[in-house]
Formats: sequence, structure tokens, C-alpha cells
Amino acid sequence: MNDLPVLHTMSGTVEPITDFDEFKYKESTEGEKSLSFYVYKTERNEVIFDLIVNKENIEFDGNKYVIDTCDREPIGTTVEKHIEARHEMFDRLKGEFIEEQYTGALRIGRCLDIALAGSGLTYEIIGNFKSRNFENFGRERGLDLFKKIIDRFGVEYRVQGTHLIIATEIANVTDAQFRHGHNLKSISESVDTTDLATFIKGFSYDDETDELLAYAEYESPNSHLYRDESGNKRLIRAEYVYDNRFRHDDQLLEEIKSRLKDVPDYNLQITYEELKKNGFNLHYFQLGDYAWAIYEPLNLDIQVRIISIESYPYDPHLSPVLELGSFRHDVTKTVAGLQGTAKRVDAQEESISQARSTASRAQVAADEAQRTVSTSSETLNQHLNDYTRHITDAERQKWNSSVSPGDASEIVRQHEERTDNPHTVTKQQIGLGSVRDVRQASEQAFSKHIDDSIAHWLQEEREALEQTLKEIKDRLSKLEGGG
Repeated sequence: MNDLPVLHTMSGTVEPITDFDEFKYKESTEGEKSLSFYVYKTERNEVIFDLIVNKENIEFDGNKYVIDTCDREPIGTTVEKHIEARHEMFDRLKGEFIEEQYTGALRIGRCLDIALAGSGLTYEIIGNFKSRNFENFGRERGLDLFKKIIDRFGVEYRVQGTHLIIATEIANVTDAQFRHGHNLKSISESVDTTDLATFIKGFSYDDETDELLAYAEYESPNSHLYRDESGNKRLIRAEYVYDNRFRHDDQLLEEIKSRLKDVPDYNLQITYEELKKNGFNLHYFQLGDYAWAIYEPLNLDIQVRIISIESYPYDPHLSPVLELGSFRHDVTKTVAGLQGTAKRVDAQEESISQARSTASRAQVAADEAQRTVSTSSETLNQHLNDYTRHITDAERQKWNSSVSPGDASEIVRQHEERTDNPHTVTKQQIGLGSVRDVRQASEQAFSKHIDDSIAHWLQEEREALEQTLKEIKDRLSKLEGGG
């Protein structure tokens, strides 16, 4: 739980604020840093309640916010105030007026020195930036000059306390995910083409002679995406730029390119559930960081940037609301990427379907094999114990002793050659050469073995052999004089 917000009055009172509700904190990459809440007059806070008025400071999370809006309304027998406050840097810069003017090429550091003069704000710059040409930079409030610097140099800033960090982009690339079915509670998608344009011109004239000093025009590489009813490319023209600061075409071209908004505003707004493990967030991110938005029903699987965070630090039941966008990247490519993602998802789903089908067939085969093994084990045992089809050791010994060694051996030899040794059934003979220590075979191999008329005796063959042996025995007996 965060510490309570603290009221700092101009008279020197410093007291925590209690009995408030709907406390909301919001920060964006465009520089917004604000908070709002309702506070009710109670016995506990009545001493400072009346001190919560416009222009007083509220300290929260190491920063001070100046109350800009203070609406008061009676609620039953008590009074309620609705408070809106912005970071103190805005109030500091609005309170300073820069009287001097500067013309010519200025570096970003020099511009900041001019705009922040007297505000008590400090800064640091990350990265290198080319000088920009300015005409009469000054004679405005510090806040207005600061906005011009951000726009002209194309930079972002973050503020902590009274210290500013300036950079082209303040971001980390993270592996954090906002994912459907995981931590994503709701999502809405927005594509706004209100200010979209694909063509722009720029002019620079001499103020005295009206001579054209520089001219440039620029057509967006995305212009082919927009067509008229006949299918022809349609240029969407932006407001032309007339800026007499420029003396060279290439400088003017750079300026008008920076002003052309040739891609739509694309963003997502989500609410998400913070997942924690051992008290720490599973996914750590800050404003400006890149994360992943994965939402299968919209075919979304893209890397996005966190461009605003709206949180409710004192209400555990309200989830943070994030705005996700990619304003410094080509959103047209992003949208095309979404279409490609959809195709990849379809392909993956097809592959998954094929894999499932294969797995299903494999499962059927495995079940069939299991049934075969389960049934064939018993049937095989019955088959091996089928003494109608197979000769027992006792029968072999009986028949071998019933004939002379020569004749009996010849008969048995011929029979064994014909039957490929049916009396000692091996695993290889019935298709189980690769099976160890278990009497199992596939249904096909087992059926083939059962139907093998060469390897097995028929009852008729058995009876015929018995009769032949009996006749041989009788003839031998007569030859030996046995009657």
C-alpha cells in the first residue's frame, strides 16, 4: 500500500490527507502527469479539509502536484471536494515569462536553458541532437517554449521531482505480456484517421521582398494505400507549411516531413490484472516501455508501447488501465503485420489441426495395438497350447519309436522340412522376433501365423499320418515274422 498523499500548504502546514475516494494517477509519454480524487469532510480530517484549495501542493510518490481544480459540493450533512492536480513542473514553467528573443541555429541544451530559466527545474539530455533554426525564440511563458522544444527536436521527457530527462525515446524493451486468458481483463482497439494526410508542401518567402527562398514537397510512401472510387491513387493533402525561417530546400523538406501525419493513430486500451509471485510483479514495466499484447480473438500478437498508465493505487479492486500504441513507428506496417499475423495464426492452427489428426490416428493405432496385445496374449497362449495343431514331445517320442530308425527318421525329416520345424515354434516364426520376454504379436502377424497351413497340422493330416505309421508298423511286424 502506498503512503497517504500529503498536503503542503503555502502557510507551511504539512499533513496527510485522509477520507478520500477514487484516487486516480495518470501519466503519459506526451508529458501528462496528474492525479485526481474525492475527499469528504469528516471529524478526522476537518482540520485540513478547508486547507485543500487551489494552488496548494499535494505530495504523492516523491512528486508534488499543484491543485488546479477544486470543486466543492454538499453531500447530505457533509461536504465533498473533487480535486484535480498536475505535476508542479507545469505550474513552475507557467509562472516564468522569458522576455528575451533568440534567432538562428540553437542547440537543444541552449533552448532548455532559455525555457527553464527561473523555474528551479534541472535537466539532463540523453543522446545527440542537431541544431534547429529558430526565429524569435522567446517572449513567451517557459511552458510554451518548452512545448516548442519538444516538438521541434522530436523528443520525449520524464520528470521526477524537479529534474527532467530528455531523450528521443525513453523506453525499455521488455518481455512483459498482456495476454488474453492470462492477465488481460478487457481490451478495445482504436484506429483514427481524422488527421491523416499523404502529401504536403512547404514554402519560405523573404519577409521584405516576398521572394521565394525555399520550396519543398513530400509524398508519403503510404499514399498508394488510399484510392478513389475508380481505383486510382488519391493524395490526401495536409495543410501547406509557410515558414520563413528556412533558406534551403533540404531544411524545409525535413521540416514538412516531420509535420506530415501519414499513418493513422492506432492504439489499444486495456485493463489488466497485476500478477504477483512472492509479493513481486511477474511482469515489470514502466511508462514508455515496449511489451507484448496477445489477444487471440482479435488475432493480435504484436509488440506495443505503453503510452499512458492510469492506476488506482489505494483501491485493490480496481485494475490499472493502459493505453498501448506505437506512435513512433509505421502503424501501416503494424496493421499489415496484423494481417500477416492472422495468416500465421491460421497456418499454425492448420498445423495444429494436422498434428491433432496425426495424434488422433496414432492414438487409434495405439489403442488397436493395445487391444491386439491384450487379446492376442491370451489367444496366443491358447494357440500354443493347441495340441491338435501342434505335435507334443510325447507324440514325437511315440512316433519316432514306432518305426525303424532309418524309415522313421526319413519320414520325420521330410515332415520337418515341409513344416519348417513346427514342433518348436519360435518368435521369428510368428512375427515376434523383436519382442523380448513377452508373448505378444500384432494382429496381422498373428493372423498370418494362424493361417499358415505349412507350419501347422490339420486333423486330416494327423489321422493320415497315424494310419501310415500303423501300416508301416504292421508291415515291419510281418517281415520280422510277427504274424
